[in-house]
Amino acid sequence: MSPCLPPDAHPHQLGKFVLPQDAILGSTKVQQLEKMLPDLKARGSRVLLFSQWTSVLDLLEWYLALRGHAYCRLDGSTNVRHHYYYTHLFIYFS
Repeated sequence: MSPCLPPDAHPHQLGKFVLPQDAILGSTKVQQLEKMLPDLKARGSRVLLFSQWTSVLDLLEWYLALRGHAYCRLDGSTNVRHHYYYTHLFIYFS
């Protein structure tokens, strides 16, 4: 952990490195999400975010929780039954 950050400053640790909140919240992609998600939510739209890397999903999960957005994470570790169930919910019942 970085000596300048308290242990709970950010839940995502990359090996021995800690990525500060400002690095995530200041990124262009997250700033675009900041602009887009409230408008999409207000219109009743659903959003599907993809990433090839689980570490990016970890950061997105942290960001979505921080902003109070409901989300469901599906990745390679998701049980096939759960994956099927949540995919059906997203497609047919949202």
